[in-house]
Amino acid sequence: MKLFALLCTAAATMAAPALGDTAATAVALKATMAKTPIDSVTCGLPGGLCEVVSGKNVFYTDPSAKVLVIGHVYDLTEHTDLTERKLAQLQGVVAASDGKAVTRNGVGASAVAADADRISLNGLSPAGAVEWGPADGPRVAIFTDYHCPYCRALVHELEGLGVHVTEYPISILGTRAVAEQVICAPDKVRAMRDAYAGVPLASRSCDTHGLDDNEAFARRHGFSETPIIVRSDGAVLRGFRESAVLGTWIAGAGR
Repeated sequence: MKLFALLCTAAATMAAPALGDTAATAVALKATMAKTPIDSVTCGLPGGLCEVVSGKNVFYTDPSAKVLVIGHVYDLTEHTDLTERKLAQLQGVVAASDGKAVTRNGVGASAVAADADRISLNGLSPAGAVEWGPADGPRVAIFTDYHCPYCRALVHELEGLGVHVTEYPISILGTRAVAEQVICAPDKVRAMRDAYAGVPLASRSCDTHGLDDNEAFARRHGFSETPIIVRSDGAVLRGFRESAVLGTWIAGAGR
């Protein structure tokens, strides 16, 4: 079984002794991550991973508890998002046999289920955002990192859908300085495109408190990977999706 992740994440190395069973892995994690509630640990996943559940969040470690992996894990043989399937169980959604997600009342979700809990973007500052796309298009917000290739791919997909995007950069991959250069640029949209393309940006100074707001918001809502997509009604979708899936999901706002 082949595995692949379509989110950009930060991997953290943790000091722990070599362990060989689920119980020992759970003990090591709880000792190392004392402030993180660990609800369950299940080892023996494909690729030697252990699945860790903390509230409504899912992440992974190796049996020795030396590596933390945050992101979605895909079974490329079965074309199944293993993480989304687990999140669906935690959020009151059941996965259909075709790999899509179906809510318990029978309403289908495009490709995968969005977070059951909707969020409000109130309180986020326009000073920390880049606005782009047609002003009269359907509204969507995204949380991105400028070194995340899946964020760049998502931007490309959204551009083809004619939506109006409010993009909130957050630093998952150590890109705070790049985000500041984008926010301080006289043409934020051009700077955003250059940042994704790896074009060096001019260093400028400005008020970057909006980026602080973005980071704090992401921490409060457990956004530890990118991209994160938020629909106009507050529904949340984690990870890259192609335009066909995105279009259907965005059109479902308010339903």
